[in-house]
Amino acid sequence: MRALALFACATVSGAAMQVLVTGAGGRTGSLVFSQLKHETEHDSIEPVGLARSKRALKALRKAGATREEIIRADATKSKESLVSAMRGCEGVVLCTSAVPSIRPLSLVKLLFTKYVRRSAGGRPAFKFARGGTPEEVDWLGAKLQIDAAVEAGVKRFVFVSSMGGSPNVKGKLVSGKLEFSRPENFLNTIGRRPDG
Repeated sequence: MRALALFACATVSGAAMQVLVTGAGGRTGSLVFSQLKHETEHDSIEPVGLARSKRALKALRKAGATREEIIRADATKSKESLVSAMRGCEGVVLCTSAVPSIRPLSLVKLLFTKYVRRSAGGRPAFKFARGGTPEEVDWLGAKLQIDAAVEAGVKRFVFVSSMGGSPNVKGKLVSGKLEFSRPENFLNTIGRRPDG
């Protein structure tokens, strides 16, 4: 991951490059932020972290962010706030992701099936917070961030995600299970250059 982030955000001139990390309070985002802040040569990159919750802000501070390096905003709600956060940034590293939580009763059912009935248990059921489904965060939220980056004039955009690594990008929670459908391939319609 370090090589990806540093390669994608390498400076062109001698000036420090400002890079916005969205989802910077999450697991991957805080790692990217920390590496950009602490492991770049000659202070060539000035990371700014975007976080939406108090919990994410706390994680971002733990990753070494100062008050000036934190922007509080929801990357899935307002294009205007994203454009404002991205203005003046040379690059954006998108690290937002829908985060499921296990339904506790599904674990009880799974354990009962496995150890009392002595049969294959299956998988636990998951749920997502309101406004935090894969469709809202990984699809619509990512599209909103990409559109905002284009409008803000961002030159480099790194999309870090396990969702979207295949044609089955759009996930939906149906009866406690994540189901996928094939959406239009939006990522392949932007930023493509003649040289590939």
